[in-house]
Amino acid sequence: MQTPLNTAQLAALLHEHLKLSVASRALIDGHQAPLDYLSHVFFQGRGGFGAHGLAHPPRALDSVVWASRGGGKTFLGAVATALDLVFKPGIQIRILGGSLDQSKRMHTYLRSLFADGPLADLVDGTIRDSRLALTNGSAVELLAQSHTSVRGTRVQTLRCDEVELFREDVFDAAMLATRSKVIDIPGVGPTEIAGSIECLSTMHVPFGLMSRLVKDNTRRIFKWGVVDVLAECEKERECGECELWTECRGKAKREGAKGRSGEGAEGEGECGVRSAECGVEEERDPGDVQRALRASVGKQSPAPTNRSPKHKSPQSRRSKTKHAAPASKRRRQTLRTRSAARDAVAQETPTSPTTPRLSSKGTKKTKAKGTSGAEPVPHATAPVAALAARTAREGESFGHLSVDDAVRMKRRVSLPQWNTEMLCLEPSRADSVFPEFDPKKHVFRDWEDEDSFRAESGIALLGDVPFAEKAEDTAACGTALPGGVPDPRIPAANVDEIARRITARKGGATHCGAPIDAQASSLLLAKRERERKARGELWVCGIDFGFRAPTVILWGAVEAHTRVLRILDERIVERATTKEHVEAIFKGNGRGWKLPDFVGVDPAGKHVQPQTGVADAKVLGESGLDVRARSLGVGAGLHLIRARLAPAEGPVRLFVHVRCRGLVEALTKYHYRVDAPEDMEPVKDGSDHAVDALRYMVLNLDVGFATTAKKY
Repeated sequence: MQTPLNTAQLAALLHEHLKLSVASRALIDGHQAPLDYLSHVFFQGRGGFGAHGLAHPPRALDSVVWASRGGGKTFLGAVATALDLVFKPGIQIRILGGSLDQSKRMHTYLRSLFADGPLADLVDGTIRDSRLALTNGSAVELLAQSHTSVRGTRVQTLRCDEVELFREDVFDAAMLATRSKVIDIPGVGPTEIAGSIECLSTMHVPFGLMSRLVKDNTRRIFKWGVVDVLAECEKERECGECELWTECRGKAKREGAKGRSGEGAEGEGECGVRSAECGVEEERDPGDVQRALRASVGKQSPAPTNRSPKHKSPQSRRSKTKHAAPASKRRRQTLRTRSAARDAVAQETPTSPTTPRLSSKGTKKTKAKGTSGAEPVPHATAPVAALAARTAREGESFGHLSVDDAVRMKRRVSLPQWNTEMLCLEPSRADSVFPEFDPKKHVFRDWEDEDSFRAESGIALLGDVPFAEKAEDTAACGTALPGGVPDPRIPAANVDEIARRITARKGGATHCGAPIDAQASSLLLAKRERERKARGELWVCGIDFGFRAPTVILWGAVEAHTRVLRILDERIVERATTKEHVEAIFKGNGRGWKLPDFVGVDPAGKHVQPQTGVADAKVLGESGLDVRARSLGVGAGLHLIRARLAPAEGPVRLFVHVRCRGLVEALTKYHYRVDAPEDMEPVKDGSDHAVDALRYMVLNLDVGFATTAKKY
């Protein structure tokens, strides 16, 4: 076997020597084909070796495979391992599974690839239960899910299978287990093989390890679902009666699929009542993979000068007849052209003692005596290029899962499970505290009234009293206390009169060292604040205190008539004192927000902190903030949030701004124990802090005060 230099040659090698047909084109927009994953990990993101790719691996080399159950993740991981072992002498690979059984499953696939066929003679000794070595010095071993197994490892490639089942501490330790190495690849020469980590899994829950990995911008994401790995659909199957129509929409019947020689959904009426829609799908361009295949053929296998005109490429003949000939005539022309092209390729393929001759169907026909097809040979481009040429002419490879099997699996499961595990649309929300929360519904970006809750001219407000950030601007006239905190004793009724007198002054006169216009603006702003409160609009905060754990502060606006709560900003900080949080509130969190009408806090905030000797709620109150610490159980508080997210009657009454990423993530990840369905206490894994801050805000907003009378 010769080292493949690009994706086209890699696909041809898999089909010819390993008898594998790996899907080369994704059928769902936004997904990737399994062949894209194999190409990425084999060429290390270069796109090819030598002149066909980059000289060095890209920075985003680590990869994540998010695929459906039965989508071939583990098997393709074994195929990628086999390719690395055969063509990269001396490479060291380790397989780390979510469990030992999962690691053994990939190893079982490896054993089957090396048990017989062209790879059997490359094995050094016998294949053991946890190790496989080749005569060229490359080896792969299985690792246990433990710190001891992971920390002593230094390899070029670490493949992590079913990472959703990993312990996060073991996974974090495995991130330091790789090391680069320069390997002399046959036919390519010395090549840097950078240390890389691959993660393969299905995303089951929104709070697992996979949800963290797919959001990591430093990793290349490969995603495919059950539709992307479907085998070619039978021509006789009617799309109108198929249970997979919603997902597939006739895409599994495409011209160019192997085995049909161009027969597919393009025919007149093969797809039943929806044949017109299937036909539209057939007119699409073959895709990026096919363009890459044809480009590689053009580079490596130029047409001989003595080729007759009848041996023109199918692409050129199709381009001339695409708009002129009807569909039936175009299919007949395509069949004749492809047949002639396959015969030409078979005749042009050189025959040597180490290269088997290929028949027109691409199967092994003869082999010279006394030679072994498993022995590596010096790299030669022509045979693989000719095989890649035939692959490009015949069309893309389809997947391994039959339509009938997919239909049977869909009938057995619920729609949420099908969407999660087979279509890879979204993780399961079965154990989520807030399954009602939907980012598409509850997260917003723009709100026209947002600026009305910002302080003007750098002056914030507390109640009806203007607050200046500089103490000297107001301390001289008695409207503020030292430190810039406004004096709550100033009567609100005097604000209008002070504003009238200041605006009546002329010229460049000043008041308390500040321009008269600025003073008038601040006082008029105070008047508008009173009018806002009269309409019933509120500007509130919610705080969940912490120190080693993060302290979370949320800012929210309550609309006057609808009572809709919009969370507009958040502050999530670790190892900060309460005074620092008070300062952030008075400075509007760097966005110019006004001071809140009240701050909802945890009732435990009234207790004295052992670190400072002062209660957090007392520090907030002494700064002039209105602190409310209503006491109610966790379950009741969560019910109030659910009532706003999905009310029994009326529209949604809780929205979150897109800038509040921490709260959005917390509402998505907050969950109950998976292994204890009877336990209704949410898990405290970090996502509870932002939800608690929201709970204190909503609790003090929606629950009325109760007055009790006691007798001595």
